[in-house]
Amino acid sequence: MPFRFFTITLLIFIYSSAAGQDTKPVLKKFPHSRQVAECYQVLKSNKEIKHGDYVSYFPLQKEQYKSVKKVADSLEHFVKQRGIYQYGKKHGAWVEFSSPGILHSKGEYDQGKQT
Repeated sequence: MPFRFFTITLLIFIYSSAAGQDTKPVLKKFPHSRQVAECYQVLKSNKEIKHGDYVSYFPLQKEQYKSVKKVADSLEHFVKQRGIYQYGKKHGAWVEFSSPGILHSKGEYDQGKQT
């Protein structure tokens, strides 16, 4: 099951959509690669507006990619940015990593404004 972790990630985003708001999951990959670059949700009524969980990843080396395909949770080590969008604006807790596993910044947002 080479894409087991992609499937698990996609399912998490499908089931964590905001209550009462129809969203559609988006899975973007790095150019010329099978690797996931970003996972997020957009409003069905306006596919330009992100709404819900967001995560982006660092690109993996070939050896790393092979090992990540075997264990779904190992992709968490390669998170570049994670947070929540509310109607296209950052909202709630956000974290950003400068390289895999190295925290760069952590903060809170309220309707797009850092608090």
